[in-house]
Amino acid sequence: MKLKLLKIPDQRLQQRAKPVENITKEVYELAEFMKSQLPGTAYGLAANQFGVPLRIIVFNVNGFEAMLVNPEIVSFKGRHRVLEACMSLDFKQLYVVERPKILKIKGYDLERQCEKTIKGHDVLASVLSHEIDHLNGRLICEMGVPYMPGS
Repeated sequence: MKLKLLKIPDQRLQQRAKPVENITKEVYELAEFMKSQLPGTAYGLAANQFGVPLRIIVFNVNGFEAMLVNPEIVSFKGRHRVLEACMSLDFKQLYVVERPKILKIKGYDLERQCEKTIKGHDVLASVLSHEIDHLNGRLICEMGVPYMPGS
């Protein structure tokens, strides 16, 4: 599978992804491809970053990784400001974004082939929130404030 990572201003990045109706070989292959595209500096990716409007995310935060289909936020607690970058923005600008301190999501885990609930704190909560925002067509450059060192 060979897909290209979309960059702004591609309008497909702002489209809401559709739920995956059936877990097929193609869905699994897409998630595996996305997982293979995670560089050492990025924690996660969403399918619509590759122009595929399906609700699939992959992430790896300090060795805790998953490929999730139809992830949705169940609950969150607390808020904090974090610095974030994005592969679809070429990591050119950091943004200050408000994120949940604790986030609970559920989705279908492709590797374990079961429904899974994940409770993330701090970095993991931010990564999960960031990727679900992608699925909803939201980008950090629209919700955050550009970080200006020394200001």
